[in-house]
Amino acid sequence: MQRCLREIGSQVGFGADTPQLLTGSVGALEATVQSEHLLKDLGELNRAWDKLATIAARKQWSKDLEPHVVSGTSRWEIFRVL
Repeated sequence: MQRCLREIGSQVGFGADTPQLLTGSVGALEATVQSEHLLKDLGELNRAWDKLATIAARKQWSKDLEPHVVSGTSRWEIFRVL
């Protein structure tokens, strides 16, 4: 995850200070790994996703990660900062 954020995330505007990697601790599944990003709006998120779709290294990273992910368990959640 850290390598992906460093090598691929930086290409879509996720700088070194933007993401946080979290894992389950108390009351959460231990095997959960979560990447958290703070963005100014949904437009920024959409532009990042559009750019991700064009990066060949991202496609390869997804294939390399696939054996370590239980199919159907990944999900996106979007929160608003108050």
